[in-house]
Amino acid sequence: MALRSLWATIQKVWSNPGRRVSRRRWRIGAELEERIVLAVTAYEQLFLELINRARANPSAEAARYGINLNEGLPAGTISTTAVQPLVLNDSLQSAIQGHLQDMINNDFFSHTGSNGTTIQTRINGSGYTGWTTIGENLVFRASTATLNTEATVIQEHQDLFVDSGISGRGHRLNILNPNFEETGSGVRTGEYKGMNAVFSGNDFGARAGNSFLTGVVINDQVSSNNFYNIGEGLSGVSIVVKSGTSTVASTTSNAAGGYQLQVPAGTYQVTFSAAGWASPITKTFTISTQNIKVDANTRTDFASQPPTPSVSFSASSFTFSEAGGAQVITVRLSNAYNSTVTVRYATSNGTATAGSDYTATSGTLTFTPGETSKTFSIPIINDVLVEPSETIQLTLSAPVSATLGTQRTATVNITDNDVPTVSFSQTSKSASESTTSASFTVTLSSASTKSVTVRYALASGGTATSGVDFTLPAGTLTFAPGEVSKTIAFTIANDTQDENDETLKIALSAPSNATLGSVSVATYTIVDNDASPAARFDFRTATGAPTSTVDVSESTSRITVPIILSAAAGRPITVNLAAVTGGTAIPGTDFSLSSSSVTFAPGETSKTVTLNITNDLLNEALETIRLALSSTTATIGTGSTAVVNLIDNDPAPTVSFEAATSSGSEGIANPQSVRVKLSAPSGQRVTVRYAFTASGSTATSADFTLPSGTLTFEPGETIKTIPLVIIQDQIVESSELIRMTLSSPTNAVLGTTLTHVFSILDDERLT
Repeated sequence: MALRSLWATIQKVWSNPGRRVSRRRWRIGAELEERIVLAVTAYEQLFLELINRARANPSAEAARYGINLNEGLPAGTISTTAVQPLVLNDSLQSAIQGHLQDMINNDFFSHTGSNGTTIQTRINGSGYTGWTTIGENLVFRASTATLNTEATVIQEHQDLFVDSGISGRGHRLNILNPNFEETGSGVRTGEYKGMNAVFSGNDFGARAGNSFLTGVVINDQVSSNNFYNIGEGLSGVSIVVKSGTSTVASTTSNAAGGYQLQVPAGTYQVTFSAAGWASPITKTFTISTQNIKVDANTRTDFASQPPTPSVSFSASSFTFSEAGGAQVITVRLSNAYNSTVTVRYATSNGTATAGSDYTATSGTLTFTPGETSKTFSIPIINDVLVEPSETIQLTLSAPVSATLGTQRTATVNITDNDVPTVSFSQTSKSASESTTSASFTVTLSSASTKSVTVRYALASGGTATSGVDFTLPAGTLTFAPGEVSKTIAFTIANDTQDENDETLKIALSAPSNATLGSVSVATYTIVDNDASPAARFDFRTATGAPTSTVDVSESTSRITVPIILSAAAGRPITVNLAAVTGGTAIPGTDFSLSSSSVTFAPGETSKTVTLNITNDLLNEALETIRLALSSTTATIGTGSTAVVNLIDNDPAPTVSFEAATSSGSEGIANPQSVRVKLSAPSGQRVTVRYAFTASGSTATSADFTLPSGTLTFEPGETIKTIPLVIIQDQIVESSELIRMTLSSPTNAVLGTTLTHVFSILDDERLT
């Protein structure tokens, strides 16, 4: 069996505003090849579905064929992220179908047509203009045996995706190119060079404009695999896109079951319906700047469609006070539905009269797909008449996409409100906890001829604890006829614990011969009167006495920093700890703190922080760490600072000559060969004296310059050079010696090589 494939991609770029430049790979031909414009076949729809399956999940498609997604490409070339589905375009469809037929008719395989046309001239000539990028994939299989077209199309898609042996894997890149939006999907069969052949291909493109809703309608009865197979596409299905009740776009599925609609950005419902269907299929989708694919599968979607809902009032009766103003009535669907549901509602007189007891109301409720509850309001008129309860009748009618439920009527009961209201005289008050007797006044809006009662009790939401911070048993207030004021008394506990201000809430309930007024809950704030506890360090000497200074050897890897409060608090207390200026140790180099703050939970009085000590190898002076506490919730006073002394544990380095002898020609003024070294770096400045010592056969001051002096090693330095200067003479002579010694080191000790002999080598020759 023969297999071949080709790919190409072209992009347009703009080099400056107002000027468009095209980069092309082929010469533009003089004319277009013959076009054969055909409807989309089932094989072409299958070829498109295979490509969109790959674009929806690139990694899964690669795994399906046993390859890595970026096989044959640098890692990361193709993203694993899904890319938008491709939409069939009539012009691109015409271009690819014509080119495939041209290759079969004229026994060739190329991106260039039999009459010299290129991909650009074919696409432009088909009417697809204004594009920003285009591309083309071509593939065929041929055999002397009869080919199964469906199996061959599936295999050709695999051939293009795997792209084995194709440098750059261009077919796979075109299939998964995120910039492509539209395509022509062509499949042509016929005789090619004496063999039975199936030619398939895509012309890809992208242009500016709204995005597309696309998909396919299938019955899934051939394979029941939730994917398109030949013979499963359903043609002539009505497809309507709506926003609420407004139709945005509509079409019917093509002969192969596919469809596409250009839709502005937004959220919509798409409904699929056809003659003979038990019910439509409705789905919700959101589209923005990229295409969206929504398929309909009658095998699975019919089973998932909800039943037609019934619409009912939420209750058989509603009871409202005459003083309530506009009252809300709830209407519900028995279940969520995928189509818009509407129902009419109306009020009518029972014993209440429209215009004097309420305002007549009617209208239409609209349930968008997924909604199950809607409300409307009935304005209630608050008169001043003492009267029995009155009724309003409610009725639902004329449902659309629903049926009337059993509760299609309901009754509204209006209770008379001509009784006084009972309320607290104020919503809140506060006082210091030292004020142990407290009260709230409860009043009636007007005197009543009847006895009025109302319950009072603690309400939720207060922060104070009953029985600990206050005492307030529940009870009942009774207003005798004519009384309008009563008092609720309670006691406050004056404790000694620092804590946040606390509240208690009192609620009125269950009034008789009255109604609750606007202030049925009152809040009392207990203002704390106790000082915050003091925070301090709790370092101790060996005898247990408090101290603010601690000596620590550098070899100690860590010490515990204790922090205490003078008393337990009833609220969280946060204390900050920091190393402050004035210490000589370096944070991060010589030490570090495990935490910069501690929080004492209510009742806690002791916390610790770890001070980590760095055991370095430098000989250095005593170093200090100055610690200080701060806080916005605790008192900071005596004992809030401490000093930790770091005692060095490293020996002083030794200082010696690097070598006992050296030499140099008298022609070199500064030989730089006499070096003095430390046995190890020091954290302190090190000095050592050096001097010339006359001993034996030595050079004289006419031969060199070397005054006595001091070498200084800064911290970290280990090598210094003695500034020996050799004087050039014209005398023929033997080698001369300079003897040097070291003495009087500071922050170091003398090493083993304390004497150095330098030989001056004569550079004159006898003549």
